[in-house]
Amino acid sequence: MCASHSRTGRKGPFALYYVHVQPGGKSFLGVGCWSPSTDVLKLIRAQILSNPKPLRKILAKEAFVELFGEPKPRMDGKRSSIYGGEDQLKNAPKIEGVDKTHKDIDLLKCRSFAVETHFSDDVVTSPDFLDKLKHAMSVASEFAQYLNEIISPTPASENDDDDGEDDEEEQEEGEGEEAEEEEEGSGDEE
Repeated sequence: MCASHSRTGRKGPFALYYVHVQPGGKSFLGVGCWSPSTDVLKLIRAQILSNPKPLRKILAKEAFVELFGEPKPRMDGKRSSIYGGEDQLKNAPKIEGVDKTHKDIDLLKCRSFAVETHFSDDVVTSPDFLDKLKHAMSVASEFAQYLNEIISPTPASENDDDDGEDDEEEQEEGEGEEAEEEEEGSGDEE
């Protein structure tokens, strides 16, 4: 049995949450972009080239490491954090200025940006499985949000360039409007 959820459904470009429940210790939660399109992969790699620190910070958080593994490739090719043998390039990607000595080559060689954590049969059949699943999803949410922000950045607000002086005035105006709405609405409840 499995289920997935993302902003646009399982076929969209966004990071998703994938829950797979299967006897025999094969149950897991996967989060991220598994085999993204070429365009999405280019966006993620461009962000890594621009500033890898936010991704590295997320991958290194203690709770994240505890559930999804150390943020470094394993020599045995098994999956750990976003790294996994079959899901990484053997050589540097064909990006101008990137070779095998690039400081972020470990991230740039990834073909997927997804993590997974496994659940034993005992955990899946325990009364608190949903709590454990929700906890794992919560820990991974910053990772999914980071990827989604790369794929479809939040538009800048018109007020982002303000110096903050008008914010107080707008807030006071908004409070007045809320009070008027409450007064108008109070007559409807009779």
